[in-house]
Amino acid sequence: MSRTVTQRRRRDYCQNDVHRVPADHRSEGILPLRSTFWSQGEWNSRRLNLSDKLAIQRAITLVQGKWKIAILCHLQDGPVRVGELKRRMAPISKKVLNQHLRRMEKDGLLVRTDLSAHVPHIEYALTNQLGYSVLRLLRTIIEWGTHVRP
Repeated sequence: MSRTVTQRRRRDYCQNDVHRVPADHRSEGILPLRSTFWSQGEWNSRRLNLSDKLAIQRAITLVQGKWKIAILCHLQDGPVRVGELKRRMAPISKKVLNQHLRRMEKDGLLVRTDLSAHVPHIEYALTNQLGYSVLRLLRTIIEWGTHVRP
């Protein structure tokens, strides 16, 4: 049974070794769809399927939004007060910042700490488990993005 051109290309791009990529694509710098971030054994044993759709959508939802990635970047070094976040992210309005912070807290990315005594004092910090794992995910995306930049 002969394979279609699309099936042959898919096979070539999903192989483990670069020498299986067509010569014309190698000269253009197009590499197979494998990652340098995982060991080859792990990459070979796990292919994406439709049941992974929910996990992918969950990950995208956590960082989807104009300001969420910026908020994560500012919180990676430790707890930050809301006013300080507002100053660091100058064009954002207080309303939008609070909406994003509350949504991220609801998603489990952030922890809100109310330290009010006489003056309202609220700090946000990344949660140990989910917050920092999303940062690791973003670092992987950054690494991938620098390798496939056109």
